[in-house]
Amino acid sequence: MTWDATDKMDTTEQLRDYIPLFYTNPNLEKTCNDELSAYILLELNSPSDLYEKYTRLPGLEYWVHCGRMMFPLLAPIAIKVLSVPTSSAAAERVWSVYSFLWSKRRTRMNAVTMEKLAFNYINSSLLDSVDTYDYFGEELDDIDLFDDTSDLDSIPDQLDVQDADSEDDDL
Repeated sequence: MTWDATDKMDTTEQLRDYIPLFYTNPNLEKTCNDELSAYILLELNSPSDLYEKYTRLPGLEYWVHCGRMMFPLLAPIAIKVLSVPTSSAAAERVWSVYSFLWSKRRTRMNAVTMEKLAFNYINSSLLDSVDTYDYFGEELDDIDLFDDTSDLDSIPDQLDVQDADSEDDDL
């Protein structure tokens, strides 16, 4: 996709409209507008090798590493704009988690509990690398439920099917 001059002018005007929303102090607003003008001039007047170096960087990376030093007031706006996800996939994923957790049996759950459940569900995969103990591993297979055979005597015998039938006949 190539941008023409009108696209850049529209974007510049939109940024200039956004600056007062970001900076309420008139002096900071003016300085940020000056930084925007300086950035545009830098793009137009940079030597080709410097221009190539900066245009190879992704936009967010440029503003985090280089732009913050050169344009300290414009950089937070650029970082905020460039860090917005370009798709709704993340939001759809969250709604999918909520619909999974919020079932017919959980309709009376309060919002705080639902938020905690969703947080745990979404972030549980982060613990996989931290907590590597296998709680359902082979160690459970080796556990003898009855260490002493005398415990087997304390288990009540099951009723014989014939005994149960004879009791029903007495009723």
